[in-house]
Amino acid sequence: MNRQARYALCGIVYLGSYHFSCRIFDGLNVWTYDGRNNDGVPLFEAMVSEIDGLDLSCLNGREAHVYVYSLQNADQFQT
Repeated sequence: MNRQARYALCGIVYLGSYHFSCRIFDGLNVWTYDGRNNDGVPLFEAMVSEIDGLDLSCLNGREAHVYVYSLQNADQFQT
């Protein structure tokens, strides 16, 4: 049986200056989070369909260090 895993990007964690921030992908939207800003409430950044050309490798001077994915077709891999 030929099974292929399909993953979706859920988040990116950015590190720098002893602090982290992140981008959160909820399927439709991209949110930015920085606990030092906006009272710790995520801010809407863009719709996922509009992020072409957006540099995902950095956020507010911090570099991306962790990419978080979720398995979209997990039911195919359960026995």
